[in-house]
Amino acid sequence: MIALKLAFRGMHANRRIYGPNLIAMALLVAVNYIILAVTANQSIHHLLFGKQLVVLLHLTFELSIIITIAFLVYVSSMTARSEVHEFRVYTLLGMAPLNKRLIIVIRQACVTVGGLGLGLLLGINFERFVFMTLARILGISHFHAPLLVGPLETCGEIFIIISGGLILFRLFYHSAGKSKGQPTNRLPWLGGIAGILTTVTGYYLSMTSKPGLDAIPTFMLIIVLVTAGMYGCFIAGSILVLNLLQHNRQLYYHRRRFIIISGLRQRMRQNGASLAGICVMVTSVLLSMIAVVSLMVGERSLIRLWNPEDVITATVKPFSPAQRQIINQTAHRHHLAVTDYQQSVMTAPIMGNLTKSGQFTPTKPRYQLAFVPVDEYNRVTRTHYHLQDNQALVYCPDNQLQLTTLTINQRHFTVVHQLKKYPLFYDYQHAIYQPVFVILSNRKQCVQTSRTPWLFTTFFNTVGKKHAKIRFADDLQARLHLTNEEYTAKYQQGPFLATLFGGAFFIGIIISVVFIIVTVMLIYYKQLAEGLQDRARFQTLFQLGLSAGEARQIVCTQVLTVFLLPLAGALLNTCFAFPAIRSMLKLFSIYNGRMVLLVSLTTAGLIGIGYALIYLLTARNYYAIIHDYRTNNDVSNW
Repeated sequence: MIALKLAFRGMHANRRIYGPNLIAMALLVAVNYIILAVTANQSIHHLLFGKQLVVLLHLTFELSIIITIAFLVYVSSMTARSEVHEFRVYTLLGMAPLNKRLIIVIRQACVTVGGLGLGLLLGINFERFVFMTLARILGISHFHAPLLVGPLETCGEIFIIISGGLILFRLFYHSAGKSKGQPTNRLPWLGGIAGILTTVTGYYLSMTSKPGLDAIPTFMLIIVLVTAGMYGCFIAGSILVLNLLQHNRQLYYHRRRFIIISGLRQRMRQNGASLAGICVMVTSVLLSMIAVVSLMVGERSLIRLWNPEDVITATVKPFSPAQRQIINQTAHRHHLAVTDYQQSVMTAPIMGNLTKSGQFTPTKPRYQLAFVPVDEYNRVTRTHYHLQDNQALVYCPDNQLQLTTLTINQRHFTVVHQLKKYPLFYDYQHAIYQPVFVILSNRKQCVQTSRTPWLFTTFFNTVGKKHAKIRFADDLQARLHLTNEEYTAKYQQGPFLATLFGGAFFIGIIISVVFIIVTVMLIYYKQLAEGLQDRARFQTLFQLGLSAGEARQIVCTQVLTVFLLPLAGALLNTCFAFPAIRSMLKLFSIYNGRMVLLVSLTTAGLIGIGYALIYLLTARNYYAIIHDYRTNNDVSNW
């Protein structure tokens, strides 16, 4: 009975820690339950590429659980620290170890039961809204969202297991006799320099990254380097900079600057890791939202790039009259009309890289070059270009490729004009390499330069209902006996991209919500810990004659500096990550750099506003804690 009473009394005394802990656990339970409920929904499984989306959702859930466990362990350590003095008093009063363990179990059980119950209640209430949003994103007209017992049981079991682990962690913490000591860094210059070098290496790889098969592993390496570098910079690099300022006597030995620099030095020594974690979280939210929003915004342009017409074929022989008749018969069967029928010819693309000087090399491919004779180009575009054997026209959707000369397979050409558009342009086989069309003087020049066979392309549109076009696209491919390399249809690619990009957008929102919850709570607990540590220090400064105005200036400078450092680091990371993001997006044939830049600026602005609101909300706790000593020291006007 005494253990139960002391457990509740201690939770009430430490309500600034237990209250946010309960809310954070409830929100994380709700988010993880929603992921499980969406994954188990049969409407997702019945989508055209639903299996791929389910795999992504499983990976999202695993990542969310990892983040949840790491965050709850951090909160448990904060809770255990706040209980050290309390349990020392119990020990001095002769309380048995069993009763102290029972207090820990009761408190963690209360947080778990309350967080699990509230979280599942929130998840069930918001589940239908999330399903409706996902259906809107994926373009699903009929979406059933029944309440399933499986996700409830799974979520409950996982968080009960996590809670059991947290109880063991707190029992070990107190049995080991750990206390709130001040961490020291004996070699800040070594860690600081290593952090800076690691971060700069990651930035260099990002700035020099190019679209290609190695873009994804390079991007993962960049993430590892910059994350490790941020921890090194915040934990040791900041101490190194503050030590250098401390050695500058003219700067350091000033009444206000002395307190500010020494206070920042103490804060960074104690909370550098948490600041680095906040920086990494904010960076993750920025990059994930920039990537998924860019994919969603660029979906239509990607479909136009892959399929400028409803159906496109590329075969080694031109379509025969019999095949043309099959197209018309299949369209008639599905109550469609064939329009805008065109045929063209080009060489099979060659893969390679193009330098700024126009030198083509087959190593480290970034482009696929297809060659078209000028008479074919004139026929399609109704123009009247005339080219010599050493002249060429070039079209590329990425306007950054500006060429004056071309050297391909030891053949040299002068680029007389950079074309702005090509009506029959499309991304052959939907390759990750950027397509480039080169128009030469005749067919002989095309074959001798490319050294690949001819491809005969057919383009046409259809008029009719959308669902009929989808069935027609599948039926026609089967009747013409064409492979996926030879055949592409807009109404096949549309559902695929809607599922892929819509699912990625939904997953990005879910992960961002998890990161935002963790970031807010990290900031809150950091402000709480710093307020408790600084309260006694400000009492001493008031006794030494520090005025209320000076104290307020010092507090504002310290809090704002420490608070803005993670945001500044996240924005800096995003700026240097922009070339890597563009390289990754180019793998999905998204070449609109202005659109990506606009999405990045908008996302960064919204994150900045949200971060400022978080500061205003959490800073109140810091000032409230410092306020406890105001009246005791006759400080009346902060």
